[in-house]
Amino acid sequence: MPQTLRLSIVLLAAALCLAACKQETDTPETDAGAAPATVSVLTATPEAITVYDDLSGRISADRTVEIRPQVGGIILKRLFEEGATVEADQPLFQIDPAVFEAEVAAAEAVLARTEADLVNAEAKHTRALALAQARVSAERATEDAVAALAQAKANVAEARANLDRKTLELSHAVVRSPIRGRIGATLVNEGTLVAPGAGPLAVVQQIGVVYADVKQPVSAHESLRELIASGAAADPGDRPVQILSPLGTPYAVSARALFSDITVDRSTGNINIRVEITNTDGSLLPGMFVRARLPRATYHAALTVPQEAVQRDTTGHAQIVVLNPDKTGSLRRIELGPLVGHRYLVAAGLTAGETFVVLGADRAREGVVLSPVPHQQKTAEAAQ
Repeated sequence: MPQTLRLSIVLLAAALCLAACKQETDTPETDAGAAPATVSVLTATPEAITVYDDLSGRISADRTVEIRPQVGGIILKRLFEEGATVEADQPLFQIDPAVFEAEVAAAEAVLARTEADLVNAEAKHTRALALAQARVSAERATEDAVAALAQAKANVAEARANLDRKTLELSHAVVRSPIRGRIGATLVNEGTLVAPGAGPLAVVQQIGVVYADVKQPVSAHESLRELIASGAAADPGDRPVQILSPLGTPYAVSARALFSDITVDRSTGNINIRVEITNTDGSLLPGMFVRARLPRATYHAALTVPQEAVQRDTTGHAQIVVLNPDKTGSLRRIELGPLVGHRYLVAAGLTAGETFVVLGADRAREGVVLSPVPHQQKTAEAAQ
């Protein structure tokens, strides 16, 4: 082997040996001088929090009236504009009045005849009384005159009532709206023969105030009663309800829960809650699908943790990393309550004033010193 090659091999072996020795010597010093792991932390602070339930339902009108004819006949004319707001007693349809006008004229003639008969009966009655006082006529004639007068009065009363009925039928030839509200499309056209008891001619709805019937699990009511009884929560009472679109956009309306049913749906285990909504601008229409955000309970001194601070162990139980006084972290199991926005309410396992890790919990190992920095809440989370 050439001298030069032998020398190169010796030098390479010596270099490798020196590098290995240096690595062995430097490793403990590096670990000992490494900077502590940085984690973001929060301090558990009690605060008042209201828990809400988002429940789905459909809008129904305050009042819905089907416009139906009270007399039969041919529709001559529609007197309203479809989709417009109509007033109470506003004419909507004109039914052909010719038949009713003729019947009114006939009833007037019958009334005139009976009134003439009444005048004649009164005259006969007066003469019969005079003759009876003069003892010229028999008692039977006087009785007949009294009976004839009573009959004539009854005939007049009957004829007048018949005239009133015919006049009422004539007035019903103009179909009017019984309430103020928004009217939909006409369901019949001019020339249609209608009759009492047939289908509606149109529908009028009042939507200045509307209702949403939503379903809530009865278990939510039971848990609320337990929380209120224990003093952990307060009854939300008459707090306002927020109405949202299916996409979560809030409507500019005011709403409140009116009442809840006293019967539970056996098939679903839900109870119905009626929400009253002031729909001044008419943005909510009957049949629309909405979400009602109802306050379930108010916690006076609730402790919360962000979602990202919560871990799960192998059994699925929630746990967080709590910062010890020596700046080391330790895992602790906690019990979670409802989720409000992006934060969990802590039912047990955390005490006010304790500091816990939000981000970087995976770096917390037993005995490892951490470098805590305050956690910056996201704007969206803070808003909720």
